[in-house]
Amino acid sequence: MTIWEPRLEGRNGPRYRAIVEALAEGVAAGELRVGGRLPTHRDLADRLGVTVGTVSRAYSEAARRGLVSGEVGRGTFVRGGHDPVADPDDDDGPVDLGQNHPPDPPGRPQQAALLEALAGLTTRADAGRLLDYPAAGGNAADREAGAAWIGRSGVEAAPEHVLVCTGSQHGLTVVLATQMEPGDLLLTESLTYAGLKSVAGLLHLRLKGLPMDAQGLRPEALEDACRDGGAKALYLIPTFHNPTTASTWCSR
Repeated sequence: MTIWEPRLEGRNGPRYRAIVEALAEGVAAGELRVGGRLPTHRDLADRLGVTVGTVSRAYSEAARRGLVSGEVGRGTFVRGGHDPVADPDDDDGPVDLGQNHPPDPPGRPQQAALLEALAGLTTRADAGRLLDYPAAGGNAADREAGAAWIGRSGVEAAPEHVLVCTGSQHGLTVVLATQMEPGDLLLTESLTYAGLKSVAGLLHLRLKGLPMDAQGLRPEALEDACRDGGAKALYLIPTFHNPTTASTWCSR
């Protein structure tokens, strides 16, 4: 096993990212040879004075970047490969499309900017309010902002009719739990959001995927499903469909 202990002094950001940066630099400098076995999660955690979870997250991120590979029962081995942190302007690396959200800041300048923005929040006169429980359904300002955003699509919505949720999973669960009963049939596209499947399983709903094309759900497929009957609701993602990214365009 390679006797390697990353140097974390002077590195900003989370500890797990500092470990990944040190690992990438070790590979680039030749300190870590390709094929070498890295310390176990627990061994490295003890040396650095961090939790085993921090090391596990670091190794997982390093594997995602192609720097290491893990083999069950054998350990974690150096692969080398592309390192987005060392070269943040290089777009040739793998892109994770598992979730539709911005990636973590790829380099130290971006990480520093994020830390500066977070630090700025602590100087606000109302910073303490950010730690309070919000009003049920959202604060008045949040509901007004939501109504304004919905209005951009041409749908009129009064703030008092807007419900602020804590994420898509929460919103899906609330809507489906209030509109459907266990055993009800929910129609979706043949490929749909993975999170919906989790909610459907939790609420004991039946799912039926309908054929789709490059623009999303095929209208004739929906007509056939409605004609057959038995469905209680339809779940669609009309814009930037997950996971296909298809978008349905319609004219008024």
